[in-house]
Amino acid sequence: MSPIMLRLGQFKAIAVLLLTLCLLASFTYLKVWSTINTNAEDDIRREKEAKSPQYQHKHFNVSKQFIGSIVHAEIVEVLHTIYRSNAHPLFWERPLRGWIVNYSAILEPCDRTKHTSAHCLSYLTQDHLYLVPSRQARAFPNKPYTVASDSVVRPEDMELEQSVGQNHDENAMPESFTAPTTATPAMMHFHIFWRGVITDKLSLASHAFLFTQPLDRARLHLWIDSTDLPGGQPEDYSQNTFAKDLVSPPLNRFVKIHMWDQEEQETYAYPALMTDLDSNNRDGQQQGQEQGGPNATAVVPPVALSDEARFLILYRYGGMYLDADVLLLRDMSPLYDSGMEFAYEWSYTQQYNTAVLRLNRGGGVARRVLDGAKAKEKEIQERQMGKEETTVLQGKKPDDKSGEKELTAMQEGSNSKKRTRGRPKQQEERPSKASSIEPHVIEDSEGEDSLGHSNGDSLFASDTAIASITPHRLTERKEMRPDEIYHPARLRQYLDPQNGTIANNGLVMMPTAIFDPLWLRADHAESTSGLENDKEKMMEDLKTFPEAFANKDQDFIAGPEVFFTGAYAYHWHNNWLTPIAEQSWMGLMHKAYTEFLAGERPNLYGEWFQGDSEIPFTKW
Repeated sequence: MSPIMLRLGQFKAIAVLLLTLCLLASFTYLKVWSTINTNAEDDIRREKEAKSPQYQHKHFNVSKQFIGSIVHAEIVEVLHTIYRSNAHPLFWERPLRGWIVNYSAILEPCDRTKHTSAHCLSYLTQDHLYLVPSRQARAFPNKPYTVASDSVVRPEDMELEQSVGQNHDENAMPESFTAPTTATPAMMHFHIFWRGVITDKLSLASHAFLFTQPLDRARLHLWIDSTDLPGGQPEDYSQNTFAKDLVSPPLNRFVKIHMWDQEEQETYAYPALMTDLDSNNRDGQQQGQEQGGPNATAVVPPVALSDEARFLILYRYGGMYLDADVLLLRDMSPLYDSGMEFAYEWSYTQQYNTAVLRLNRGGGVARRVLDGAKAKEKEIQERQMGKEETTVLQGKKPDDKSGEKELTAMQEGSNSKKRTRGRPKQQEERPSKASSIEPHVIEDSEGEDSLGHSNGDSLFASDTAIASITPHRLTERKEMRPDEIYHPARLRQYLDPQNGTIANNGLVMMPTAIFDPLWLRADHAESTSGLENDKEKMMEDLKTFPEAFANKDQDFIAGPEVFFTGAYAYHWHNNWLTPIAEQSWMGLMHKAYTEFLAGERPNLYGEWFQGDSEIPFTKW
């Protein structure tokens, strides 16, 4: 074969080879592309199927068979129950430091006129939808815990530490909210006011705080009023089953107990006005003694002491106030650090509820409430003194019925065993002085509960018929009684004396479901459109507040991870006398708290408690 023909043959072979390779490459490309496309379509299909409860149930059954060969069947059944409940992952991630709540983002999904509480809670489980980084967020590492620096000491922190021994710095100037600006976060101060002996319910609230809050920066302050105890002296906490762990290491590192001194706190808040009130009281006492009238010194303290105490505490120290019947369910730092001053709505009434109250130290909201309330108290005293003078001039006895109701309310003061407003019908019994005091104590002769429903006959026939009052009826009353001065329904009047409006008065009204997820359901006030259109349902089969303390089925297994998931707190409304059943929601919550503090289980963030170490939590 000639060289030319050989060369042509080689070129032909090479061309065929190249053509073959091109065809092979094209076929491979088409095959790969088809496979990728098919996989993508399969992924989309599987993703859609995975969202359906039927697929989830089927998929988990397959996993159950595999796991069942390794672990005990009872454990699988527990996991299966939790999985079917549409609960969220067993362990949450704590919010990143410096990330705060975007209030405008939660307004629509938590609007009670459009949606149910379940819809609101479902939205709140999705932190990425409403948490935003603050300007200071970049100063914090993206991890939940840092060792606090001893070089960063804030005045309010120092004063609160000193107040344990009652060594207050009276010259300390009030300080407005200051956002953290370094890698060391500002402390979070939570406050609870309590009267009498520490009980299981205050212990439950304290343990919930320890279970949920970032303890490298959070502290709980229990303000104990011992007025009703023998000699007015505090109890021996080391001998109290429910208090001894709170005053002993390591929990006393995070929980601080302070003696409540009403006179000292009032003097700090408004010394000038207190001088005028003291002068009026002395004049009234002297006049009453000369004329045989009642002793006017009893008019100074309001009956609802803790309604005032929360504003005195937050004005002086700042932070977040909690009623003792509020259970914290989640890390509160995104709300605490937001810079907002807030309470939440009283059910559906458009009035404030201060069971959860966040105020800045020395802030304008607390100042306006204190000034307005004290001015109103002074006005009531002057009006009462005028009535007494008129009565004497008319030749009548000062204890005539012209001022009997106001005088009775003021004289009885904190000694009255009053029924707490908002108490469910099943809880008509009044707690003894040794058990507790609930902040919201309002007298009303009509016998209605927190929303105007009849409570029926009192179980204590010998006592005066006393019941709580709906905010609507209270605000409609022309004359304010002394025991209503600090009632939450009066706040709008103090914050905006001209119009009493909520908008731009400085105190944000949070949606009810965020801190009180059962209230609207218990009051049958859920949105009609929400009930029809919202698909979300609460897994908690609770209709009234006492049910959370009652035993469930024998196989009932639950806990903090699935209790009103999404809510930041749960307000159980004054069930002071309701025992905590072992197999109830509250019983299982208490069990989880106890095991966590004993190092036997992690909290809902997957953290193990190490209270005696420099960093209180460790991840597993």
